[in-house]
Amino acid sequence: MKKFTLLLMVAILTCLVMAVAVGCGDRNTLQDDPYYIPDEELYAKWNEFNELCQPFGFADNTVMIELTNEASLKCKYYTTEDFKEVGAIEVWDSHYYDDYIQNKLQGLPTSDDLNFDIYSYKHTVTIILNEHNAENVVRACILLSRRDDVDIAHVSSGRLDEGGASGATTYDSWIIDMKINDAWALTEGSEDVLVGVLDTGIDEEKNVR
Repeated sequence: MKKFTLLLMVAILTCLVMAVAVGCGDRNTLQDDPYYIPDEELYAKWNEFNELCQPFGFADNTVMIELTNEASLKCKYYTTEDFKEVGAIEVWDSHYYDDYIQNKLQGLPTSDDLNFDIYSYKHTVTIILNEHNAENVVRACILLSRRDDVDIAHVSSGRLDEGGASGATTYDSWIIDMKINDAWALTEGSEDVLVGVLDTGIDEEKNVR
């Protein structure tokens, strides 16, 4: 009887050890998953984006990334195939500076109107997601920021539809159309420059300076 009891206790203990091992294995497998995002990280990033995008909130289908300088200098043309992990259906990728960068790297003459330090340049790519869901956007930003070729992944204010740049009435489409993010590679502005906005036209009978 004592022997049977001892064997039963050993069997129960073995089962408990195996159950704990399996549980730990599941947790390790989950955390090793490249798509796994802890809830605390998701909520922290969500709050960060909400704070940055007040009072308009952020787009529920748009992610913007800034490549690392190393990746930017490769002048690679990105497509939806490069962002399958986030369900990209459209990629806006302007290569306005490619010729300038390639000439600079090869020591060839360059255009005087594009005089900037290519070794601090970070190429910007806009990614349109398949699903309209704010949480999905935050998840996409976190996943993209883990890539070796991405320096920063962030949301965009307002909402951009699948129609792309044709949706000119959206809050931030003009930012993309005018390549404002790329312009920051040249300069972030100066207090010595006076900027005026002409919205409703010019009165030809009045002098405008």
